[in-house]
Amino acid sequence: WAQQQSWATQVGLLKDRTDVDKELYENTALTLFGYRVTDNWEDYADIYDLIKGEVDGKLLNIAIYKNNTYMDKIAQYQDLLNIFEFSSLRLTSTAEDHCDYYSTAMLSASGEKETFTIHYYECAAEPVWREYALSRDKSFITNYGVNGFYYDVDIAADHPKLCYDLTHTHGTQANVLSYFYDQIQDARDLSNSQIPYTVGTEMITEQLLPYVNYYQARANGGLVGWMEHDRVRSVIENGSAVQLPLFDYIYHENGIVRTDGYLSAENSFGDSFYYIAAYTALNGGIPELNYEYYPASDLPATEDMNLSYLRFINALGQARMDYGKDFLVYGKMMPAPQIRVGTTAYEYNTLNYTTYICVGMETLSGTVEFPNIVITAWQNGEANAIFLCNPSATEQTVTFTLEAGRDFGVMEGVLSQYTENGSVQIAAIRNGVAQVSVKLAPQQIAMLNF
Repeated sequence: WAQQQSWATQVGLLKDRTDVDKELYENTALTLFGYRVTDNWEDYADIYDLIKGEVDGKLLNIAIYKNNTYMDKIAQYQDLLNIFEFSSLRLTSTAEDHCDYYSTAMLSASGEKETFTIHYYECAAEPVWREYALSRDKSFITNYGVNGFYYDVDIAADHPKLCYDLTHTHGTQANVLSYFYDQIQDARDLSNSQIPYTVGTEMITEQLLPYVNYYQARANGGLVGWMEHDRVRSVIENGSAVQLPLFDYIYHENGIVRTDGYLSAENSFGDSFYYIAAYTALNGGIPELNYEYYPASDLPATEDMNLSYLRFINALGQARMDYGKDFLVYGKMMPAPQIRVGTTAYEYNTLNYTTYICVGMETLSGTVEFPNIVITAWQNGEANAIFLCNPSATEQTVTFTLEAGRDFGVMEGVLSQYTENGSVQIAAIRNGVAQVSVKLAPQQIAMLNF
C-alpha cells in the first residue's frame, strides 16, 4: 500500500534515480553531527585526522559551526559538508528588528506568536520568508561550497503545523503543511541546479520522501540516546517494547538514508557502541558521531578516542560501500530469519546530554542490555542477502532456519558466505528451506548470499 502512494511513486526507487549524489549513498561511512569546532576544543582537528586515518569512506559533516579551519579540513579530505540550519526559525531579537520576519511568524490558536526557545516559527506560506530562506541557502553554496543542506527542527520534528494568522497568504486555511513542502522543494530545486547536492532533515515523514535524501535521528541508541523516544523510555527499560526499523523496512529502496546511533567514539562511551553502530548500518543507515550537547569541559582529547570503535565503523563502511552495496544501499529490506540469542549488559554514560532534560534524569547513564547478534535481510532483484554481526566480546554461534521459499521465493539453491577470498558454500536450500549455522568472532560481520 505504502509503495503505491504518491509520495513513493513520485520519488521512485533509488536504483533508478539520477537526481542523487552517489558520494552520499555509495561512499559515505560515517556522519559527524554538531562537531563542536569551538575555541575550547583544542583537539578537534587532530581527532578529525585520527578518524580519517581509520575510516576509509567519506564523512558526512552536518556542520553547526561555520568555522573556516573546520571547512578547510573537510575540503582537505574531500568529505561532504551539509550546513546545519533551522529551516523556519528566526531569532526573536532579529525578527523584531526586521518587521517582515515578525509579521511572518506563525500564530497559535490563542493569538500568540509560536516560539521555540529564543526563536519564532516562521510561516512558509509567506513569500518574503521563502525568499529569505532560499537566499540563505544560496549564500551557503557561494560562501562555503557546501554539498547540501540539513534542516533542524523542521516540519517532521518539533514544529507546529497550524497557523492562525488570517493576514497571511494561507488565509483561513490553518493547515500550512503544503507550504512547508514547497519550501523544502525550493531547496530540492536549488540542490538539483548544483548537481549533485543533498537535502537532509531532522526526523522524517512519508510525505517528505520526494524532497529529502537522508534524515537524522537518535532512537537507534535506545536507552543510550534520548529525544524522540523519551516518552516511551520506561517501556523500553522494562522490556515491554522493542524497536522495529519500520520506516526503513518500507522505504529504504526509495533512497531515504537514516543517519543515527547517537554515538561518540571515545573510551568512556562503552562497548554498547558496537551494537548500536551495527544495528544502524545493517539496517541500511549510516552511523553517526554526535557532539551537539557535549559540555565544553567534557569534549574529548585525542588520546580519549577508541581506535577499535573507529575500525569497527570502517568495517561496517566496507559492508555498505563494497561487498554489500547492492543490498545495504540499493536493496529492499526483507523479513530477517528468527534467531534466539542471548544478551549482553553494558554500562553507559552518555556525555552528549543536557542535565535533567530526559525524563528528569540528572545524567544519561546506567545499564542497558542488547542482543548478541544483529541480523537483517535484503533483496535486490533475484539476489538475496542476510547480514549478521556479533557486537559482543565473545564468540557467538548463530543457528536458524532460513525460510527461503516462504520469505524470498527461492525453492532450491545454495547459501554462501562472502569472504575476501571468495564465497564459501555453507548450506543447501531444498524445498524452500535451509538449516544454517554460522560462527562469528567478536565484532565480526558476515554476509550470506543466495
